[in-house]
Formats: sequence, structure tokens, C-alpha cells
Amino acid sequence: MKVICYGDSNTYGYDPRSYLGDRYTPKNRWVDIVADKTGWQVENRGLNGRRIPMGEAALPQDTDLVILMLGTNDLLAGMSHEAVTEKMERFIGSIHLPHDKILLIAPPPMESGTWVDDTEIIRNSQKLGKDYETLARRIGVMFVDGGAWNIVLAFDGVHFTEAGHRIFGEQLCRFLKNQKGRNGMEPDLWKVTFDGSFWKAKGDAGREIPVKKNFSWEGEFWYIPAVYLCREGLVMDLCKRADPEDITDYIQRWNLIHEQEHSYSRQEQEQMEREHPLRTDILPKVTVNGKMLKNDHGCGISWIPSQCLQGMEAKEAEAERVLDHYGLDPLWGWTICRHSFSWAFGPVEEIETLHLSMECTPVFVPTASIENPQEGQVILLLHPTTGHVYSLTIRGRDIKKLDENILKDEDERTFNKEVGTVPAAINYPTYYEMLSYMVEPEMDGGELIIRDMEDGDRPVIRSAGQDGASPSAASAAVIGGADGPTSVFVSAGKKKSDVHTSCSSLYFQPPEMVRWMAGFMIREKDRIEISVIGRKVQEI
Repeated sequence: MKVICYGDSNTYGYDPRSYLGDRYTPKNRWVDIVADKTGWQVENRGLNGRRIPMGEAALPQDTDLVILMLGTNDLLAGMSHEAVTEKMERFIGSIHLPHDKILLIAPPPMESGTWVDDTEIIRNSQKLGKDYETLARRIGVMFVDGGAWNIVLAFDGVHFTEAGHRIFGEQLCRFLKNQKGRNGMEPDLWKVTFDGSFWKAKGDAGREIPVKKNFSWEGEFWYIPAVYLCREGLVMDLCKRADPEDITDYIQRWNLIHEQEHSYSRQEQEQMEREHPLRTDILPKVTVNGKMLKNDHGCGISWIPSQCLQGMEAKEAEAERVLDHYGLDPLWGWTICRHSFSWAFGPVEEIETLHLSMECTPVFVPTASIENPQEGQVILLLHPTTGHVYSLTIRGRDIKKLDENILKDEDERTFNKEVGTVPAAINYPTYYEMLSYMVEPEMDGGELIIRDMEDGDRPVIRSAGQDGASPSAASAAVIGGADGPTSVFVSAGKKKSDVHTSCSSLYFQPPEMVRWMAGFMIREKDRIEISVIGRKVQEI
């Protein structure tokens, strides 16, 4: 089934914490979640800053379903909810597809935030859903109101958070399952395939080989219930168990039951990620019959016991199905990671030996804040795991100005075409501080990071010919601009005399003082080797 998702930056997957229009990872973008869960061919045609086009959208005639979610930018530009609905009706009329192939989604209403301080904009966004519903009934397109899904918005009051994207994707999949003639997402039997996921089996089913292997990894309980022999390769399910008390403590400590009421800093978000009891972030390697396989792709799903959620419903049917199939205790928390490994030298009919090697991905651990560094200043950095002390010597600070043309990308040029009225211009902050320093003794590349602790200034939008637009007014005029911190990865070189540099976030005015944070990329666990079937043999 060929699906096109046509929308703005909340379809594109824009990360409001980023600076130059970066996106969330695929697992945290609702379009990719729908594609993964359904197995459909889903094309993401989201565009930062897009308003409802004045002309027609060129969509392939073999499109089975087009999902439209637009109107937020039009509201931010000052249009009323009635005018936005009329504009949407004209646009839908220009789409050369049967109306039963069109799904109109009302965007979740905006909230007060750094991009939205006008109560009239919020009021119009709250009324848009009802208008869209009336329109959909009158012209015969499918409709669903995204405002009914309690989507978590970011600090700007406009963009989805990662949690918001996951909720949106889950809810949209449930809606699509209930559509007449569109229930291909429902699983029939337990079927694990090489290219599939927990939500959709694509291709031929693999042959299940029960393993029932458990092991401890630095105090964590892990379990391998089974592997699957497929024509393309091997599929392995890895299950990590978490104590429900730890999950409850984590939820209460970070007040996640009322997450939408809080805004978390970048340092807090990183700490939350490190402390999550269900976090995995593993890099598995598999050897079958002495031959190393290629880790092709993977996906994951989590189960949180109901007693941890204080009455909130967050169970996922697919996770419950996995627990039922493998006999996992639902009173515990679980993360199940499914990894597909390609055959190295052709398909394997029987497994004589299966060896697993796992290591965790590095995480940033802050070590020292550096405020107003001076030339010649020496900062001692204590490595959090080895205990080694490194000497960081400041060599200088310079204010630099970035060429603004570097920041003008295809998104801006396309945005000007999409607006259809007065072209818009994006003003980017261009000033930054460059910190130069030396580190002794030398380190492995990429292990040390020094970055700005602040987010910097957000780009602003103004119409062509408009002078003196205020950042707050201008930034509220478009969804999907760029804001947030700039991180620069640095490493000590091979020579002790090497001078290294880090760049701060970007600002409209030369920064008077930049607060820096130094830290290390750390693997929090040692690599573990597991003989899953048979004994380990020499790798080929």
C-alpha cells in the first residue's frame, strides 16, 4: 500500500531543540512509526514552514492514501480558523485522487510557549478541528482530530516532542486499523520475518528456534527467548527486564505523569535518557557457525506494568502479544529488542554454534562547567570511569561570524515557493565564540566533548521588505524554523602540542560570555560475550 504524508514540520519530524532544522530519529517520528507498524510504503512529504498550498499538490496516481495535516503555519501567519478551512477545501479540491483516499487530520491545538504568545492564535487552533470535521463530512474525505490524542508539545507550544510523535503514531495506527477495508495491519498468527517488526510482518516467516537463554550484564537481567532462521539472515529477540519499583521511582522523580506541564533542559533530557530503567542502546554482534554476521537493522518495544503508571493507560497491544508468546512476566517492565543479521556466506540451514557479543553505545557524561575561561587557565578533568586526570589548558577565545549564506538551504527556498503570497526571509544568528585549548595527556578521538551549555538564539522569520521584525513575533510566524544548541565533538590529537577548538551556539549579537560544559563519551558497561548455542568457535 502506497501512502503519502503531506504536511509541515510536525510531519517532517523537526526537532525544536536543534539549530539548523534537524529531525528526530526515525523511531521518534510519527510517519516512520506508521510505516514500521503497518509495513506500508510511506513517503514523508513534510516540509518545515509549509502552509496550505495555493496550487495543487502533484501526487502519483497510484497513491492509495494521502494523509494531510496542515494549517498550523497559516494560523501562525494570522489567518482565522474559518479562512484556513476554506483554503484547505480549495487545496483538497485540487488533489486528483478519489476522496476516499484522502485522510484529513486536524493538527493538535497550539499552546502558550516561546513561539506562541497570542491567545487569539491559540483560540483559532482550538476551533480548527471542528471546522475540519465539518468540511470532511461535507466533501466525503476521512477525518481524525489530532487534538483528541493529548499530544505532548515542546517548549515552543507548536512542535511535537519525541513522546508526542510516538503517541501520534500509535493513535493514528489505531485509527487506520479501524477503517473499513484498511485492517491489513492486524496480525493473523505469530510471524517473525527478517524485514518485519513487532507491528508488521513483511516477507516469509522465519523458523523459530527456542533458546531460553538468560544472563546477567552488570546487574541487569537479560533473556534471549528465541532466534529465527530466515532466508535473508538471522533474527534475534533480546529482552531486558526492569524492576517495576525502579520504573515507578523514575517516573515520579522526573514527574513524567504530567510531562506536558514541564520543559526539560538538554542536560536534564540527557540525564533522563541515561537513568531510564528500560534503556538499552546496545550494539550486538552475532557469530553463527564461526562466521560473523552483519547487523542489518533492528527495532524495539517496551512494556510498562500498569501499577507504575498511576492510572494512566500506556499498554501497547504488540508488547502484550510478545509477552504472551514468550511467557514473560507482565508484572515486570520489559524492553524487547529485535535485531536482524544478514548471512555472511549464504543461508544457514542449521545452527551448530551461536555466539553473541554486546556492548553499549557511548553516552555523554558532563564533568566540569567552564564559565568565562581565560587564556592560560588550566582546568583539571576527572574521567568518570578510569579516574585519570586530564589537563585542559585554555589557549584563547575568539568571536567569529558565520557566513549567513551557509545557513540558507533548500528548505528556505522551497518555503518561499510554498507560501504562495509574500515571500518570507529567514534571519539566522551568525555570531559564535570559538574556544581553543590543549589537552594532556592525549586521548582517543571523540572521547572528549566541550560544548555550549546554552541554546543560543532562534532564527526569525519576516516578510520580504519588512524591517525590524522582533524575534518573538517573527519566530511565531512559521513552524519548523531552527533553534537549539550546537554541539561540537572534539578530540585530542596524536601530539601533545595539538591545539583544538570548540564552537558555541549561534547568537544575533557577539556573545559576552559563553558557559561551556566539558564531558566524556562513556561506555557504561564492559562488553559481554555470550555462548547462546553450543560453544564459541573461531570467527571467520
